[in-house]
Amino acid sequence: MDKKSVGMVGENYAAQYLISREYTIINRNWTCRWGEIDIIAQKDEKLVFVEVKYRTSDKFGKPVQAVTAKKLKSLKNSIWRYLLIYEQFHRECRLDVVSIYPKKGKYRLKHYKSVTF
Repeated sequence: MDKKSVGMVGENYAAQYLISREYTIINRNWTCRWGEIDIIAQKDEKLVFVEVKYRTSDKFGKPVQAVTAKKLKSLKNSIWRYLLIYEQFHRECRLDVVSIYPKKGKYRLKHYKSVTF
């Protein structure tokens, strides 16, 4: 499976998880010149921008460790662009990270809410 296919598996898993917790998915794989936002959702009138990190092994560390300062800057710029284009500056919003990784033969999901950037 190529890197894009692996990423899509993780994003689908994360989207199903969010839906099961009463998030409404607004958009997926939204792109602009600064990067991509994996999932844009809504929960209780709040916009939630979600970065999904999925790994098939922990050989290179936990998925959340891939959310570097550079990645956070790219996400911040992309979020600002989204808010500007869709005139959503009045909305409360946050950035979450969903980390999916193998543990004891199964995949585990960890949801980090309100990641600071």
